[in-house]
Amino acid sequence: MRTLRYCRNQVKKAIEEFDYFSHYGKHGSLSSAAFFVLWAAFKKNDKLFQEGCNFTVETINGSIESRLQQICILGSVFLMEEFHIQFVDFLRKQNYNISTEDVEFICSLTRKCKKPAILESFMNAHELFKLTDKSRARIYGSLVEIHGKANNLTGLLKVWEQVVAEKNLNNFRVVILKLGHFYKCNNFSVPTDMQYYLKQYRE
Repeated sequence: MRTLRYCRNQVKKAIEEFDYFSHYGKHGSLSSAAFFVLWAAFKKNDKLFQEGCNFTVETINGSIESRLQQICILGSVFLMEEFHIQFVDFLRKQNYNISTEDVEFICSLTRKCKKPAILESFMNAHELFKLTDKSRARIYGSLVEIHGKANNLTGLLKVWEQVVAEKNLNNFRVVILKLGHFYKCNNFSVPTDMQYYLKQYRE
């Protein structure tokens, strides 16, 4: 109990510090700062972090007003570490269901933090979170943007392999076109099967 209290105090102190300094910078960066603070706390002691989840949400509340943001920032930490079951359990305790808006926020946070592992983890457990085609398309699109801007061919190819395996590719038309865009911008050789769909969707 004493150790947990110490962990809580450390998290609270860190959040108070970034909240103080956030007044001197852009407010848009606050969510990514919160993510990195909580991720560091998680890596310090994941068991104690999980036990203090409710406390953590209450503490963040002073800096991050939106409940959606509070839960998604904490959820992104779980996703980063591939703690899918723990994230689901946390959502259940919060009586909260993942919505399209939540996915949008997590995608935005991932792009700001430049941590594609968050969304890759999300996709690996998409059935567990019951993500719709629309939500998965948003995730794919964000991953394409991150990998494309980083000239990461391996990352783009991995996304393509996942997209082409989807049942209804028409629901991922925008993602395929975005892939084509970044392949062209980076002068990467476009896979033959992707060429087929690009030609089809561009007509």
